[in-house]
Amino acid sequence: MALTGNNSTKYIGRLCSDYLGAKEENIATLEEALSNVVKIYDSANRDLQRIYTESGASPIFHEGEELVNKLADMKQQMEDVVMNAMLQQMEEARLAMTQGDSTITIDGPDYSDTDAADTEMMNDVLAGQAQLDISHGGGEYVEVMGRLHSAMKEKWHVLLLAAVETPLTCFDPQMPALADAYVEWDWNRSQGIQSNICDEMVDGLVCVKVVDLYREYDTTIQTLSTDKFIAAALIRQGLLPCAPFHPSVVVTIPAMQVYHTAHLQCPQFNIQPFVKMLCNLHSVAFRPYLLQQFSICYDLYLDLLNTVHGRVLKALGRDIPNWQALNACPCCTYKLEGEQPLKFAMLGTMDGNDSMKRVEKRESEVIDDDGGTLPGESIERLDLQNGRGDYFIPRDKVDKWSKEAIGESLVHSRDGNDESPCSDRWQNMINDMSAWAWGIFDETGIFVCLCRHGFVLLVADMVRSGELAKYPLTIVDELLNLYGDDIGIGYDVGCKFGITVSRSPLGERACEHRFCALVGLFHGHAHQRRCQLQHLGTYVLGLGLEDLEGCERLFSGMNALALGVRHASRYHRHQVIANYMRCKDQFDTFQNLSAFLCNNYCQALEILQERPILDDSMRRLGVESESILEGWLKEEEEYLATLSKEPPQETLEMEYYTALLDYYTLQTSVDDAANVWMTVTAETVNRHTHKTETARRHLIERRNNALKIVQVLEACLETRRWEVGCEKWLENEKRVKMRTYQRAIDNLEHLVVSCIFELTKMNMSHTGYKMRKHIGKALQSCSQAIRMALEKYNNAARALDLPRATLRWEQVVEYAFLSDFDLLRDPGTREGIQEISKKVWAMPAGRATMDRYFKIKRAEEEIDCLNVEIPRLLTYMEDEDHYLEDQCCRLKESSPALAHQISRYRLDRLRFYDQHHKRFAHLSGTAGVTMSLLPGKVLGRRPGWYGPNTSEAPSISDELTPSRTAGDFSIGPDTAIDDAGADDDDDRDDTDDQVEEQLIMLMDTFSM
Repeated sequence: MALTGNNSTKYIGRLCSDYLGAKEENIATLEEALSNVVKIYDSANRDLQRIYTESGASPIFHEGEELVNKLADMKQQMEDVVMNAMLQQMEEARLAMTQGDSTITIDGPDYSDTDAADTEMMNDVLAGQAQLDISHGGGEYVEVMGRLHSAMKEKWHVLLLAAVETPLTCFDPQMPALADAYVEWDWNRSQGIQSNICDEMVDGLVCVKVVDLYREYDTTIQTLSTDKFIAAALIRQGLLPCAPFHPSVVVTIPAMQVYHTAHLQCPQFNIQPFVKMLCNLHSVAFRPYLLQQFSICYDLYLDLLNTVHGRVLKALGRDIPNWQALNACPCCTYKLEGEQPLKFAMLGTMDGNDSMKRVEKRESEVIDDDGGTLPGESIERLDLQNGRGDYFIPRDKVDKWSKEAIGESLVHSRDGNDESPCSDRWQNMINDMSAWAWGIFDETGIFVCLCRHGFVLLVADMVRSGELAKYPLTIVDELLNLYGDDIGIGYDVGCKFGITVSRSPLGERACEHRFCALVGLFHGHAHQRRCQLQHLGTYVLGLGLEDLEGCERLFSGMNALALGVRHASRYHRHQVIANYMRCKDQFDTFQNLSAFLCNNYCQALEILQERPILDDSMRRLGVESESILEGWLKEEEEYLATLSKEPPQETLEMEYYTALLDYYTLQTSVDDAANVWMTVTAETVNRHTHKTETARRHLIERRNNALKIVQVLEACLETRRWEVGCEKWLENEKRVKMRTYQRAIDNLEHLVVSCIFELTKMNMSHTGYKMRKHIGKALQSCSQAIRMALEKYNNAARALDLPRATLRWEQVVEYAFLSDFDLLRDPGTREGIQEISKKVWAMPAGRATMDRYFKIKRAEEEIDCLNVEIPRLLTYMEDEDHYLEDQCCRLKESSPALAHQISRYRLDRLRFYDQHHKRFAHLSGTAGVTMSLLPGKVLGRRPGWYGPNTSEAPSISDELTPSRTAGDFSIGPDTAIDDAGADDDDDRDDTDDQVEEQLIMLMDTFSM
């Protein structure tokens, strides 16, 4: 088939003929015509590829490409026609079922004449003409009725499923027309235009029941000849239908806006309480089907918002893939020319949250052959809708990084020399998941990545598994694709995850882009000291004061969504989570962005005020330069590296010593039992004899078992039996005492850290009363356990040949960091103890000085980072406001309704600009602040910022016509930094002329 000359014209003519001839026929004819269209399109597409292979981008190729595009458009139109016809038929079937129409035909068994056949058979039995077989065991009637009920239940399940799915899918082909109607309604409302309809334009009437916020009433809606669908006619008048073709109930859009806003601000406020509230306001009885009607209207409303939002992004040139992630945070992504380079181009955090589980709909449990229970078959409805939004990573991308896809690299090391010192303490990345969760949940949680300012970057569903390594690996892969070099990500098990990345196929690319896995500040204090020296934020160069614990703050709010997503469909679960995150980013996170920056600046300035204290401490300790403090950190790391695991030979010898000691002890007990003298009488001789012989027999059995263990270990060691007091005996006696001492430290450390975590949880918000009481009781028992562990430690410390210092209860309860416990460990030699005791960094004063030094270093880095991020935010607000205002002006004449939607999009961001300006103005008057309040020039061209025809970004220094004057820059009642009390900012006008002059320059430049 050639795509040139008259042939192509004939193809188009034939296609049009099939299309036009089929529009008025039944579905079978429509499907046949669509099949022909698809065949012609596929054939033409193959010919086009062949032409390109033979002659490249020639004129013939461009002509064929134009024709193929026409074919594609006609194929899409034909698919829409077929879909509308099928959905119309489904809707008619649903209405017929609701109205009791007996003409409904559903594939499956026909039970229409069952009653007549059963009646005839029963009459024959009663007349004695037929025999009814009933066993003495009974149960046949129950079994027959059960089978009949099951088949009828299946039939009605098909009918009800069609009735429920129809509203959810029928709106999709209508969505462009519905979105046009919504945009028209919103524009008319903003302009105060009432819908005046001439009688000549009226095409029909629709009687519906209107549900508003404070009343419900029956009314008649006029439809126009220009309305493509009844739903579009209703939406154009501000009403949301609950059915796509024959709606009987509608909800007003203002009422839906109230619920949508309330639900986003309070996720616990679901549909059911709102519908019950409407019932109470309207004085009507609540019915469960009202929830289904309102839910359909709400889904339609959200689809309308998403469709209109997509049109706005397309008009702004922001509909490119990954635009949301690439521009999520202005402080991270809006880079300026000439700014100071930072160690980390982007800092973020990631973590998993298992509260977002979703129960998979299954049949009842079945009993296997062994008597155990197995989950029933899945009865999940095929959900073709997509509610993931711009955040979620598809499942197929995540599965590319599963253990099965990339081999055994997630489990086994290539060389075995780079094990994490904390690998046995954390279980986040275990590659196993209990079977019971597979049988109950489909999605077992979400895995989220945020930037350091709290904006959501990426989300992945955890599917029938725990927090496997494939989820953070997928996140890192996407981050490298989006942002490139110098990314630092905090993770609870960042130490172990860094090794996982290096062993995976992602390792080489991560190394090239200088990716760095870090540990959050809160979780980092539960890691070993050796791990802290490498990954804890206090000691990482360039990290500043970032704690990398933003996910915990996000999850504390998201946990309120758990009730609404537990039994939702996959689509509605994604819908709820994506809407919450979008609202969180757009309103809460962006509103608090300047407060976050200003608070960090003030915190860094407070830490820098400790510089004189640091200098005094260094002078008293005899430290001449800061490089010595840096060296202390390396010395401590080298020392902790020497505290390695016991060699296998030594471990075996200590086990042999322990077993031999048990054997000798039992042998002594057996010998002593044989020499026991007892005074008995005739009445007690039998009883005492049996008791003594039983005890002696038990001792002999234990002695023999201990001897077998000793013999096995002797064979492994290939040694003769040690005598008490020999050289090997004394050597391993010291080793066993040291091991007992070390294990006492481990036990005490574990209990103290657990106590810290439990205290934190008890004071965490949203922890219920019962949970607090439970944790309080656990802490009481934990306190007693700590005292017992402390006693064991002190006993083990005194038992050493070189006794260690004992601890008091007051010391232990003040231990908040594992570094204090790690210093209690030593190599076990006199030289090692004496050497460590002489180290200044091992003394309390030296450690306090070293920690203060690194805090000051991180504070200096934080100020450098904020001096970069604050101008980025100021420039972003300036550019964003001007760009959106220009786009509104450009579209106001040609498409005023779309321009109105862009203006709403602009106002969603503009509302917080005054707060940001005020906070920065207040911060600039603080002593020690070195930031600039003048915006800069964005680095390179930003898609969607300056329009499709702009060759380069405009300079901020260019002459711009401000929409507001300096007098319009009003300071509202909100605070500058923490929203707690800065109403006296105007009193600063006469205190600092330099700040006032800089503020005037800022107000003259900014166009709000």
